[in-house]
Amino acid sequence: VLNKIIDFGLDSSKICAKINFHLKKKGTMTGFMDQMIASIVISNNEVLKTRNLKHYQNISDLKVESW
Repeated sequence: VLNKIIDFGLDSSKICAKINFHLKKKGTMTGFMDQMIASIVISNNEVLKTRNLKHYQNISDLKVESW
């Protein structure tokens, strides 16, 4: 398994703002750090591996796998 450390950059911040907007609009907010993590994963076209699928279930376009 290859682990990567990826920065929170301009693309990630734009995606994070969109995620936050859509979650607020739907009334399904999740923690801001989870939104940041999701935006980094989405902007780099990666898959998030987590034990906490519940935190990410309302974020569209996010590829998530149970770890």
